[in-house]
Amino acid sequence: MADAARTVTPEMEALVAAVKIIKDANPDLGAPKVHKAVKDANPTWQVGSVSLTRRKGVSEGGCE
Repeated sequence: MADAARTVTPEMEALVAAVKIIKDANPDLGAPKVHKAVKDANPTWQVGSVSLTRRKGVSEGGCE
């Protein structure tokens, strides 16, 4: 399997940092668009939209 085709599950801190960068630049984005932006910025990450909507604070850029 080629390296580009491999996926990884990011650590929560890395996911939160990525979301924070996106939300700081685009504060009006909702969870679906933030999810797409995270995937576009990190194509090897395996991140479900549930990670952004069900974990308290992630879609706001926090990790509480």
